[in-house]
Amino acid sequence: MLDNAAMTKLIFDLFDLERKKLETGELLNRFGEELRFIFAVEKVETKVLDKPNSVTPVEEFTANTMKPVIDNRLSAYSSFKELVDYFNMGYKSCIIFPVVSNGKVISIIKLLSKQEEKFDKDVSNALTISTIILGYQIAGRTEQEKSVNVAKYFDAAFNSIVPQFLIDANGAIIKANKSMLILFSASSREVIGKNVKDFFQIDANMLASLKRGIIAETRIVDKGDRRFKISSSQVNEKILHITFYETTEMRDLEEKTKILSYSNYEAMLMMDAKGTPIWVSDNIDKVLKLQKNALLGRPFVEMLLEKERIKSGIAAMGDGIYADSARINVGNGVFQDIRLTFFANQMYGLSCIIANSPYESAYRNIEKNFDELVKLSADAIIFIDPLGYIQRVNKSAENIFGYREDELIGGPAAILYTDEEQDKLPRALSLAKQEGTISNIFAKMKGKKDEAFIPCDQSVRSVKDQNGNLAGYIIVNRELKTKYDLDEAQEILEDKEREIEKLQAESELKSQFIFNISHDIKTPITNIKGFGTILYNEEHGPMNEEQKGYIKIVIDESDRLMDLIKQILDVARLSSGKVKLELQPVDLKKLGDNPSIKAQEEVATGKGLMFSWNVDYNVGEVNIDPNRIIQVFVNLITNAVKFTEHGSIMVNITKKGKNIRVEVKDTGIGISKEDQRKLFRKFYQVHRTELTVQQGSGTGLGLSIVKEIVNLHGGRMGINSELGKGSTFWFTIPISGKKKKQKEPKEASSDSKSQ
Repeated sequence: MLDNAAMTKLIFDLFDLERKKLETGELLNRFGEELRFIFAVEKVETKVLDKPNSVTPVEEFTANTMKPVIDNRLSAYSSFKELVDYFNMGYKSCIIFPVVSNGKVISIIKLLSKQEEKFDKDVSNALTISTIILGYQIAGRTEQEKSVNVAKYFDAAFNSIVPQFLIDANGAIIKANKSMLILFSASSREVIGKNVKDFFQIDANMLASLKRGIIAETRIVDKGDRRFKISSSQVNEKILHITFYETTEMRDLEEKTKILSYSNYEAMLMMDAKGTPIWVSDNIDKVLKLQKNALLGRPFVEMLLEKERIKSGIAAMGDGIYADSARINVGNGVFQDIRLTFFANQMYGLSCIIANSPYESAYRNIEKNFDELVKLSADAIIFIDPLGYIQRVNKSAENIFGYREDELIGGPAAILYTDEEQDKLPRALSLAKQEGTISNIFAKMKGKKDEAFIPCDQSVRSVKDQNGNLAGYIIVNRELKTKYDLDEAQEILEDKEREIEKLQAESELKSQFIFNISHDIKTPITNIKGFGTILYNEEHGPMNEEQKGYIKIVIDESDRLMDLIKQILDVARLSSGKVKLELQPVDLKKLGDNPSIKAQEEVATGKGLMFSWNVDYNVGEVNIDPNRIIQVFVNLITNAVKFTEHGSIMVNITKKGKNIRVEVKDTGIGISKEDQRKLFRKFYQVHRTELTVQQGSGTGLGLSIVKEIVNLHGGRMGINSELGKGSTFWFTIPISGKKKKQKEPKEASSDSKSQ
């Protein structure tokens, strides 16, 4: 029997699952796990009924009756084969329960137990209550998923230059795309929530027709001169997606045919689906050197010299307009220059406006002048016709946009603009048509590869023919990529400078910490060494040899720790710029007699190594900090002695232009290429497996200190080495003492003053 506490837990767990916003399938699975725990059954199965062909007979019975199937004594004679299969698996009782959502069984839940009479009325009631709650949760989730799908559908459909609305059943606007907002020069806040009839002449009857999928025609409210064709699609029972195609220009062209009969420059013909003229305006003989009968009944495009190009253009124009230049055969091998504009015709299929040679001659003259003026221009220059189709481009346009000329000619200029800037070209052309020329337009263009936009400073000029009619436009694009990249690089540089300032501040804190902690450590180490020395000297009584050995280790390790602290302080001061060089003229020949260097020479000769200090005759005095340079020599010679068992140590000093070059050369074990790359890093130590006699490990700071000192002198440092063949450490220093710019040292800490 299910107690109230278990039932309460089941319901609370179910509400907790709802708060986790799981997918429907995952929600059912987690609910099944809760049931298995609450009812202590061996197995729970959940199944979403989204594939009718996969439903078993017992599941179909449960779905059709919307009632549970309970069998507390499974046997080989159970009413459904699936229940017999469960019996054969060792189960003794089962309950198969429907989950109902919106009046429809959307899932089946099965509880299987190896205990007879497991599922009583209390279990059935508990399942009834919990599955009702689960059904409501799934119903809510389904509506939410529908809303998400509608939003995804809408976002995908709205990436278009065609104005579109999403409206509810009463015509209230739910969403408008960017093109619609541009059409009315409005923001989303000004449009959403209003009714579609506030913007277009749409009454209740037209709205009802749109819901039935009937295409309608309308006009903008208060702007009756702009006409649109409306198509619609039902997103769901509450939401309608409507699209507005402007037909103003098409209607204007059709109306224009009424007055063509009086024109000496333009004629019109209408063709059937096969492209054969079936009607020709009466003024054709004024425009062409042909009679009407010479055109009727003959495939029109076949009379053109450029017929293949024209056929391709017509095939690609779809419901739009295709304009191009051509030459028509007027007989006896004579061709006449004409301008053709093709557009769809609701009555016959295809219409064409033909402009005569004076109009086309303007194009020919423009083309000639265009080629001469822009051939060598570094700017990308494009000539387009009045309808926005590309007629000519220069070489720079090919290079900048990545297209060949033949790939662009005949295509819309809009393909060179990014999606977000598709409205920029029509606006620019409209202004250029009124003003003649407009300049300083920033445009985001795109190339064939379409990897990133191409920033351009653009100017547009309208071009007219000899009669003052619009012949097209010239678009000049000055690429701004270099300037754009420089601005971007400047921003990156400023970010890096801020980052450097931050790192410098952190470095200051680290250095100050090192100074403070080193001072705190030095005091106890000094005490340890002092008391150790007193004990070693037996000032407080004799000790045996073993005891004195231990005390000697304490003293030696104290010295080693003190050396380590001094090196760490050196690194900190050098890195933070707190070291100020004391430059003075120094004779490098005499520098070899310095006690510190002589001490290293004695160590080398004591090890059986040859040692030499060689200074060229032309090396005079050098402006250096002698104490710091002696520190460099001692470190390099010490390392050379440490890693050399046989042979020699040579120090060679030569003059190289305005610099001196110092080489410390040994015949030791050499250094691998991998170690050479890391050698000057702080705390890095070279492996010494090749040495027969191992020496105490160093700190890994010596070479980093050496390099910092050389850098402070304005010099460079490096190494040439090969395993088994020795190493040569070298550095250069300016003779004049000219050094790299360094920070003014800050007031020394109490620790540094004590050094």
